[in-house]
Amino acid sequence: MREYETIFVLEPELEQGSVEEQITRVCKIIEERGGEVHDIQRWGRRRLAYPIKKKSDGIYTFVRFGGDNRVLTELEHRYKLNESMLRHLTVMCETPPAVEPETAEADKAADADADAAPAPAEDTAPAAESAEAPATDAPVETAAAETAEAPDTAEVTAGADGDGGNEATEDTKTE
Repeated sequence: MREYETIFVLEPELEQGSVEEQITRVCKIIEERGGEVHDIQRWGRRRLAYPIKKKSDGIYTFVRFGGDNRVLTELEHRYKLNESMLRHLTVMCETPPAVEPETAEADKAADADADAAPAPAEDTAPAAESAEAPATDAPVETAAAETAEAPDTAEVTAGADGDGGNEATEDTKTE
């Protein structure tokens, strides 16, 4: 189940009872299709950035929910049919919903139980480090052997005056 957020703007002339009815309809659509409503925020009447249907204000509502594609298709369909809906936007969330206080207390209790469990024996850690040590020494020796050969190639690629070969030497000039 994916997390979504939807924001819809209702006409400013709606009564408070009608606004609550619209919010209830949206939540009912989500739950009928197997989704879960996580959060409802009533942002209230706000000025629109530009006029929509000759209205300069709108009643904003934010709903965070979990669901699948069936929920989205039905929700979008109902939004389009609703004449009191000025605008709507639904997006997929990338972050999980905020943890409620009851859940946070349960998580802390679970962490406390995990901390009370005995720690693994420390004898196994040095053995793992000693097994890794020879593997890291071999590449170092290979790298040292490669750097011993590197000065020969560096002398060939460097220019006659030793400035790194940026200027063309007389041997490479063609006239």
